[in-house]
Amino acid sequence: MLPGLRELVVEPSIRKLAIHHSQSVESVTDQYGRLVGARFRLGEVLRDLKILRHTYSWHEIREAILVGSGAIVTIRRESDRRVLVRAPIFPIVSLPGEAADGSAYVAFHPMVTAGIADAEYRQADYNASMQLRSSVARWLHRRMIHRYRQADLVGGDPYTIRASTIIAESGAVGYRRLREKLAAVDDAVQELRDRHVVSVRRADIVAPSRSGAAVVVGRAWQDTKLVLFGSSSFVTDTKIANRAERDRKGAVVEVRVAVTRSGADSR
Repeated sequence: MLPGLRELVVEPSIRKLAIHHSQSVESVTDQYGRLVGARFRLGEVLRDLKILRHTYSWHEIREAILVGSGAIVTIRRESDRRVLVRAPIFPIVSLPGEAADGSAYVAFHPMVTAGIADAEYRQADYNASMQLRSSVARWLHRRMIHRYRQADLVGGDPYTIRASTIIAESGAVGYRRLREKLAAVDDAVQELRDRHVVSVRRADIVAPSRSGAAVVVGRAWQDTKLVLFGSSSFVTDTKIANRAERDRKGAVVEVRVAVTRSGADSR
């Protein structure tokens, strides 16, 4: 069971509601350990998505949550691909009856809980990400938010990634032919350009992909290397996120030091 665009916008919408209404956040323990969960009304999700021009019905939102309870997300260590965590997007789900609106509950993936506990998350432009229509574009946008921490304008330090990496890790594997997969990558990059998230230098656009420089071995095309730069808004958001992350982690360290000292003093 693979999540589509619908599931990929419903889950962050629920997380946003949980953040804005912290009193609705709860903890629960199951086979995956201690998890962060949230109570919300389906109508809140529907209204939030409608603002972002995602016009899903009550039934579609309910269905997206149920798909999330069965869609497994596996986190692997990058160095050796060892599985670190494997769990559904929503390990626990409680939905109201078939009435249009009602109170619901979900527990989030264990990595969401770990990210909150260890302050390992990145501040991002919620509206910019949620308004992207291509799932590949949303994946690339999020990856750049997490990896492109030295974001710069054209002429500075670019973000480079290969089309094969995007195809393998973004969910573009749903396309059968390589030509279709490359087209999905091209469309994703174009959407990011149209939304003023990234810019691409013309000098780096070479066939067979419109978005990057061909990687050729002998005369055979092997891959496409994308050279991307952040827009002015993306660069500004990245600098704000970097500063917020430093402040947040500094606060976590201070709390842990204080707790350690308190424990030592009590002995």
